[in-house]
Amino acid sequence: MPHADFIHLRVHSSYSLAEGAIKIIEDKPKDGSPAIRKDLIQLCREQDMPAVAVTDRGNLFGALEFAMAAADAGIQPIIGCEIALLRDKQTKQAQIQTDRLVLLAQSPIGYRHLVQLVSQSFLAPSRLEPYVTFDELAAKAEGIIALTGCASGPVGQLLLAGPKRRRA
Repeated sequence: MPHADFIHLRVHSSYSLAEGAIKIIEDKPKDGSPAIRKDLIQLCREQDMPAVAVTDRGNLFGALEFAMAAADAGIQPIIGCEIALLRDKQTKQAQIQTDRLVLLAQSPIGYRHLVQLVSQSFLAPSRLEPYVTFDELAAKAEGIIALTGCASGPVGQLLLAGPKRRRA
């Protein structure tokens, strides 16, 4: 595997509906001319990236397409998701606050847990918007790597809030 100066672990594809624009594989024109835009797999090849993670917001819609395209190109696919994590223990549904957390599947069991967490975030009864609780995440943590490096993550939010705010 070649040495890479950088491996992107937080790519939003076009499956991140309002946030991502890059396609995993760009549709080739029917006349045989080159594609107008570059796709994720092509960019990884050009930058000699041996691996890349797709972490779409709240869903895994592109996971299969991405894994197959990356593997076919000799690039290690890393499946992940940016998920909403309920902040603190809140009881009023109308005023919920969430932090963003990137979860990466480290193993097949981690992938299964990630699928279960994303499904649970949408299907849990009485939730007005998709999120997981810390307890739900802790129960499915095996095989998952959590990244908190963004300002909207739990660590970033605590740092932005300053010394006065403490978690319950």
